[in-house]
Amino acid sequence: MSENIQAGYLYFLSEKFDNNFRHLASPIKVAFISGVVVGFAAGCLTMTCKDKLWDTLSALKRSLTKSPAIPMQPLDGTFEVNKNEILQLLTNIFRNGNGRFNRLRQDVGCTEEIAENNIESLMINVSRNLMTDYKPEFGIANFFANVVKFVQTEQDIEQATLMELEKKANELTRLCFEKDILMIHGEGDSELAQNIKTGVEKWNIKMDLESEVGIGQTVFSSLNDAFDKYMFVFVIVTINLKKDGIRQYLCEGQLLESLCEKKGRLVPVQIEGNQENNPVYRVIKPWKYKNDQSINNLVALVQKSTQMVFPSIN
Repeated sequence: MSENIQAGYLYFLSEKFDNNFRHLASPIKVAFISGVVVGFAAGCLTMTCKDKLWDTLSALKRSLTKSPAIPMQPLDGTFEVNKNEILQLLTNIFRNGNGRFNRLRQDVGCTEEIAENNIESLMINVSRNLMTDYKPEFGIANFFANVVKFVQTEQDIEQATLMELEKKANELTRLCFEKDILMIHGEGDSELAQNIKTGVEKWNIKMDLESEVGIGQTVFSSLNDAFDKYMFVFVIVTINLKKDGIRQYLCEGQLLESLCEKKGRLVPVQIEGNQENNPVYRVIKPWKYKNDQSINNLVALVQKSTQMVFPSIN
């Protein structure tokens, strides 16, 4: 196979081909794979050829199969209800922990004596030093985020229990904020932003547009303490943002804060390569809108928000 043919073959199988010829890609590729199967079946008689056929088809299946996105579960209950559910789950985990509680107490930096396996007393003791702007919810969620990290290092805890604990801790983190995402965009991208919001909210991810929450306020006021109100700040990076001097200035300030203190919580939204219009955002991995994996990637981001929002205590 010549280099030109090989390059064309790889392009044919690539995601770029799908993006450029989306309405034709699936039927063409199905026909192509069918042809590969028939050709190999007719021409390959030895076991070696059959093995190669199997390997080839397996590789094609892996490259062409996309995992379907699973919607986020709607947030049920209040912060207090979710907190008590985590406390109950942890009480069960630490009931027969063979010194596990003392290891946790040391891990979270508690120097005071706490009754054995009293997770709630430990939470009260540690979380008061972790709250932000006198919001006790942040301190409590931060405490549980660190407990989850500790429990993950223990060897005798069932995987199903770990997954349930991670899920509960993530829900508690989400309940600390008004919504999951604040979307910022230039004046010329209002319709695009609304379309993104409509699509995202179908997956039980909560989003505000800065242009909506800022009604009656200055842009400066609407973005004040954005990271305290939202888990993530998304910025639609197009030429329209560059033309919108005030928002461009504020977004670069949010970017600096994210890099210094809120690492990973500002996310550029890339629209068909438009990130090139604002090179400053290249330092952060973007969320690629209308990519085949867009929703999967967004759901995964929100599902791991606990570890991104709250740093380790130590």
